[in-house]
Amino acid sequence: MLGVHMKKIYFIEGIPGIGKTTLSLTVESLLLRKTKKVKRYEEHSYENPLDMTRKAILSQPEYMQLIEKCVALAKGSKYSYNDVVAEIESKTFFDDEYAIVSYLQPYFKNEAIRQELHKLYSKEICNGCVSEKEYKGLIFSMFYKFSEDAQDDWIYIFDGAFLQNILLDMTGYYKVSIECLTIFYNNLLSILSSFEIVIMCLYEKNIETILNRTNSARENMNWLSNYDDWVSKTNWFEMQDKYTAHQTGASAFSYGLQDTMIDLMHSFSEIEKHFIKARYSNLDLKGVI
Repeated sequence: MLGVHMKKIYFIEGIPGIGKTTLSLTVESLLLRKTKKVKRYEEHSYENPLDMTRKAILSQPEYMQLIEKCVALAKGSKYSYNDVVAEIESKTFFDDEYAIVSYLQPYFKNEAIRQELHKLYSKEICNGCVSEKEYKGLIFSMFYKFSEDAQDDWIYIFDGAFLQNILLDMTGYYKVSIECLTIFYNNLLSILSSFEIVIMCLYEKNIETILNRTNSARENMNWLSNYDDWVSKTNWFEMQDKYTAHQTGASAFSYGLQDTMIDLMHSFSEIEKHFIKARYSNLDLKGVI
């Protein structure tokens, strides 16, 4: 039961492809039966206040150059200068030093503008293009802003925003020990001290099965191949040797990621935690919601 004016967060966690979106939709449906004050944020959405994925980091001069390029590309089209600026700004978060641009989100029908925005992939925050210190600072800033803006009595649902997406970077690109991760995450939790927090972590012993099922379900996406390719570009195998007996990069990485999530969750005190066996149907949430 929510306390008076208390805010609440459900973090739905687990490795990529394990079913977080399905679980978050189920949680949302159950909560909406009790209250209308529920907000679920889609992963990768520009509206998601705790998600750095699909976002590029630009200095203020780089951001102005982007605007100028897109305005020039819009000449002769239906988009005016103000249209271009307003559309990109609506998908941008401005930090003290940087502009954080959701580069896949401004849906211009002008293909030249779309291609220019897609070039920002090379500056994506989640590709290790900033230092560990800068990355942590951006995450802390993002969590502080959300904590200040969140409304009393509301329930918020995020999938992958607390453990998965941040750990993909922390374990993939930065040499962060479990001890340092524990300190980092407990600092994040302290930022959210005004919330009731529930972490629901999906887990699976046979990760290869999960990855293959997800790959089959996401037809024409080359999902597993793209996941393997991403892992191959990280520093993960330079930092780990415990899981390399598994056949594929994605598989090995996922085993290590899941173990890290579970270790971290055990270190969180005074937080409601639930470990849920991954299934594609018949999720039993009795006693959880």
